[in-house]
Amino acid sequence: LSIVNYEIKLGWIHFRKPLWTLDSLLHYPKAYYQCKNIINNFKPDVCHFCNFGMPIMLYNLIPPNSIYNLQETHHPNAKHNFIYKLLNKKIMYFTAVSKHISRVLINLKIPSSKIKLIYNGITVPSVDENYELKKEDKSFVNFAVIGQIVVWKGHLLVVDAVEILIKENIKNFKVAIYG
Repeated sequence: LSIVNYEIKLGWIHFRKPLWTLDSLLHYPKAYYQCKNIINNFKPDVCHFCNFGMPIMLYNLIPPNSIYNLQETHHPNAKHNFIYKLLNKKIMYFTAVSKHISRVLINLKIPSSKIKLIYNGITVPSVDENYELKKEDKSFVNFAVIGQIVVWKGHLLVVDAVEILIKENIKNFKVAIYG
């Protein structure tokens, strides 16, 4: 597609993995200056971050019109409180993918005025509450769960639902879990 892209080994500070941290620190000066040159030459109108590693490692380079997108739960512990306090000083808006994530950001002391709720995906028409799969229906229904595979995402609900369907002798479906 002729989209300009760069591969830079920025890394992160891992307190429980000292060799990873050492590797990150060895590559950090070069990565920092590569990113600085890209930002200075490209002059982005908006920067979008989807994890806290990059804006923290490049803190002094964060442009004023930056957006941070959060898609996972970060609990208000000492580490996250510190990181989000720093991010709040530099980030214009935080986007949340659900009401739950909006509450996570509020619990991390991000002002609600800086939080924008933007759901992933598209809006689809609602299904009639009385809709049932008929046993005689020979077509397959495809179900997919897409997202990080962690307990709070509810993947076990899909497994439980599959078990119920099979007990009811309904087998005209496929389930895929991506994560």
